[in-house]
Amino acid sequence: MKGSHFIGILDEMKSATKARKETLIGTLLDEHFSGSQLAAELIDLMLNPYRRFHVKIAKAKGEYAEREGLCALTEGHEFDMALFNLLARLECRMSTGREAKELVSDFLSQCDGASHELLYRILKKDPRCGATASTFNKVRPGLVPVFSVAKGYPYKPSVLAKWPTPFMAEKKYNGGRTVIHVDTVAREAVPRTGNGHVVNCLLDYMPDVVESGLSDESYVLDCEFLLSDELAPLEDVMSMFRRTGTAPEGSFCLRVFAVIPMDEYMEGEGKSNAEVRRETEVAFEDALNVPHWMKPSQCWHLRSKESVDDLFSHLVSEGHEGLVLKHPDLPYVTRKSPGWQKVKSVNDADVLVVDIFEGTPGSRLEGTLGGLVVNFGGVETKVGTGFSDALRRELFNDPDLVIGKVVEVHYTDLTVDGDFQHARFHTIRHEKPPEDVTPNPVLNKGEDVTLRKGRDD
Repeated sequence: MKGSHFIGILDEMKSATKARKETLIGTLLDEHFSGSQLAAELIDLMLNPYRRFHVKIAKAKGEYAEREGLCALTEGHEFDMALFNLLARLECRMSTGREAKELVSDFLSQCDGASHELLYRILKKDPRCGATASTFNKVRPGLVPVFSVAKGYPYKPSVLAKWPTPFMAEKKYNGGRTVIHVDTVAREAVPRTGNGHVVNCLLDYMPDVVESGLSDESYVLDCEFLLSDELAPLEDVMSMFRRTGTAPEGSFCLRVFAVIPMDEYMEGEGKSNAEVRRETEVAFEDALNVPHWMKPSQCWHLRSKESVDDLFSHLVSEGHEGLVLKHPDLPYVTRKSPGWQKVKSVNDADVLVVDIFEGTPGSRLEGTLGGLVVNFGGVETKVGTGFSDALRRELFNDPDLVIGKVVEVHYTDLTVDGDFQHARFHTIRHEKPPEDVTPNPVLNKGEDVTLRKGRDD
């Protein structure tokens, strides 16, 4: 299989119907097709959230995109393994910094335009075909790993009234959900998240996690990555990392919800929420070398709806998002659970970005991002606030960072036409595929409104 053939199929998928996309994927992965194994590996390289390469390249354009050269996928040629050898070195960080850039540059100087485009899509972690991991997994189940963590439902007082007391209430953080797999035998820790920028930010700090001494056995940390100033938008640190390639110590912190034995986590269901919390607190109390930026999440034990209301009001007055209530007796699971309920202060929606627009001529925002055009239940609407100046410049200069992606928007209410009132950008949902966005959300007045299908918090 040639690179141009593989890229051609991805490009055809981009404008195809859902059924046609699945047919094309089936063709690529058909065992009777000699290139099916290679296609499966390329799809994994592009979509597996746990594989990162830590280098960016520019997209080939114009004549450069059509240039002749060596094809990275032509078998039997000395160049045919160059792509995979390069990616292996980048993924394992055997080559970093200037050396990594020189290796990539050497590869690009020899390859043809299609191979350049292939590497561009792999490094960008985006096949640019209008399909995500869930579409590929529908055709071949288990083809691409999916980031999976414990999730909660919107808060309902009627459900809480049936819970035993005391129940737990944890502060809801404004960050990026992360799990860290810590192998105490191999003495290594691997951060895993739907957001590759969070992974990149944490890689240099994994030796500190290994040396923390939280457990003698291999374990998983379920945690939230956020700025040291817990009230600051996560996108600020993500923007900083994309610009500088680093997250300086002191700029971020981890708030840990659970320290769980590896085997329990991999089974998808473990001890009760209360037991997990107790064991997490004990682990931190007994550990001798926990880095200062890693602490247990803040947790209270409450007995009534009134105590929830009081604590929620206090946290919101300080600028926090709200609470996550946890049923003490239900098990900790790595999926959506009725044992977790989210209490939040704003209406929010996950929406698909279809375009950007420039700031008004003559205004402060001329020549930079004015805002996003998003699709909310079939209504295209603009979101123009909630961006730092640095993020405005970044998204305006590279619209591919956000167009076609899912973003979270906060708003006060909806108009009779279904449009947002006082909409404000909150964050890019890097881990959420576009097809998981609720197409026609229904509001339930009087309850916290969470217009999502499976929020990862």
